[in-house]
Amino acid sequence: MRTILRCCFLAALFLFPATFSAFGQAATPLQQLYLLKEIKPGIDKIGVVIAEANPERASVIEQLQKASAATGIKVVVGVVTGMSDVAPKVRELTKTHGVKALWVVNSDQIVGSDVTQKYLVKSAAEDKMMLMAPSDDWVKKGACLSIQSQGSGVRIVVNKPIADALSVAVPVKYQDRTQYM
Repeated sequence: MRTILRCCFLAALFLFPATFSAFGQAATPLQQLYLLKEIKPGIDKIGVVIAEANPERASVIEQLQKASAATGIKVVVGVVTGMSDVAPKVRELTKTHGVKALWVVNSDQIVGSDVTQKYLVKSAAEDKMMLMAPSDDWVKKGACLSIQSQGSGVRIVVNKPIADALSVAVPVKYQDRTQYM
C-alpha cells in the first residue's frame, strides 16, 4: 500500500507540476526538495538565501515551508538586506544552523548579482557543500545543479565536475531528464 501511495505521489508530482511564478522556470519547491532527497540521500537541512526586498519573498517562504513539511527536509531561510549581508548570513546558515546545502531559489538584484553569485559558488566549494541554483547560468559558473520545469515534468542541469567532487549522483531513473555541463 505504501508503495502504491508513493507511486501516485510521484506521478502527481512530475506529471502535473503546479506553476510557481516566483521561481520563473524553476520547478516547484516541492519538486526541487523531493529530487534533492533522491539525489543526495540523507540530507536533512538546507539553507536558502533570499533578499528582503524581493517582492515575492513572503510567497516564496510560504511555499518553502510547505515543501519542507512534505519532504522532511528542514529549510532555514537567510534573509539579506544587501550584498554586505550575504557573507555573514551564509556563515550563520552553515556554522550556526548546520545546513548541508545552499539553495538560491531565484536571482533577485542582490542574490543574483555577479559578486554574490561568485561568493556563493566559492563559499559552497570551500565548505564542500552543494549549491542548488535557479538557472543553467549558475550551474555553468560553478553551482552544483539546477532543477527546472520542462513541459509536464522537470529537467535537472548538473555541473559534472562539481557533482563528482561532492559525490552527488542523479539516480538512473532521472537520467533522461538530466543535462550535464
